[in-house]
Amino acid sequence: MKITAVRNAAPRMHRAFTLVELLVVIAIIGILVALLLPAIQASREAARRAQCVNNMKQTQLGIIGYHDVRKKFPAGRAGLDSATDGHGESAFEQILPYIEEQQLFDLVDKQDPIWNYETTSKWDTIVNNLTVVATVVNAYRCPSDPTPSTYTSKELEWYPHPPETTILALTAYACNWGSQVSNTYKQTNNGMFVYKTQIPQKKVSDGLSKTMFVGEINTRPELPNPLYATAMTWTHGLRRATLRTTSQPMNAPLPLWYSSSGVLEDAYFGSHHPGGAQFSFGDGHVSFLGDNIDIITYQALSTRAGNEVASEQ
Repeated sequence: MKITAVRNAAPRMHRAFTLVELLVVIAIIGILVALLLPAIQASREAARRAQCVNNMKQTQLGIIGYHDVRKKFPAGRAGLDSATDGHGESAFEQILPYIEEQQLFDLVDKQDPIWNYETTSKWDTIVNNLTVVATVVNAYRCPSDPTPSTYTSKELEWYPHPPETTILALTAYACNWGSQVSNTYKQTNNGMFVYKTQIPQKKVSDGLSKTMFVGEINTRPELPNPLYATAMTWTHGLRRATLRTTSQPMNAPLPLWYSSSGVLEDAYFGSHHPGGAQFSFGDGHVSFLGDNIDIITYQALSTRAGNEVASEQ
């Protein structure tokens, strides 16, 4: 019988990465991530900006719908801020039925509406009114805005009117008050939205396509004092808040902010999008205006009857 010896196969040797090779691989992966991350962030910002455009377009179409029915655009503030005519509802509140928010609009007490400054008013004790001012409306929020969608009135230092526990929903947009910032222009500013007065289309001699209606606001979340956030309460029509001006450039630095009673208040437009801010115009289109826009052109686009020749570019 022939016996054949079987030779054991030599074990296969697996070559491991050296430390240098491993470090090179890690470095390459790090470089690839560093190259891809800005592209991913840019893509996300582009998507957020597109959603912001949709929100502003919906808001602008609501303003146009309001005019189609009433033959006038809504006032920036429904009334004055006096003891006898203290109706403070914003244009954003007035157009609710025209942005598919009829149910929310119907909640507002018609006898004692929200932000009623009249001496007999008890608007902030009415449950439905408090529900409205606390409701976040998605069409009024920019996806790039990093700030909370609500604050309490205690945080906003509105005490005692409304009560300090009141929840207030915020906006990332403001109506175009014009190119002036002084309090004396509450009713007479040259933009589309002023106190009490409702402006008809025929008064927009500069043309709807050349006149700003709504723009973005930079909420400056880095500021330690949150009083500035009153500017974002979408239900409240208020100068230097939901009514803003082009008297200074977009994203104006803090030294240019309007100071009232020693408090910084941002009276201007701006955004959390890099390089500028978005604005809706009277014909329904939305444009992104760069921070470097000429101030004369910028202000001309904010007037309704200045007879200027202005281009968005």
